[in-house]
Amino acid sequence: MTVDLVVRGSATPTHAEDPLLASKFAIPEPPMFMVPRPRLIRQIPTEGPERITVVTGPAGSGKTQLVAAWASHVPASDRVVWISLEEEDGAEHMFWTYVLEG
Repeated sequence: MTVDLVVRGSATPTHAEDPLLASKFAIPEPPMFMVPRPRLIRQIPTEGPERITVVTGPAGSGKTQLVAAWASHVPASDRVVWISLEEEDGAEHMFWTYVLEG
């Protein structure tokens, strides 16, 4: 299982040259068959004190692509950090390592 963690208002990862870390911070590119969902994108908060937004749904429902599309609409002044976590990243120290790096 992969979990994508997206945090608003953070700086760009400082060790982007590390291939492992760079792959963990890469926002997925939309597929060619992506259907735009502007109404759903507008429902994800872009202003206010929210720092983490949880998007839930069944496997294959488009959560990752929706949030990736949303991230492309966030103003440059409000940075987004994307962290993809694998099952082996489940140890608490690994989770926080990626969050702090982001």
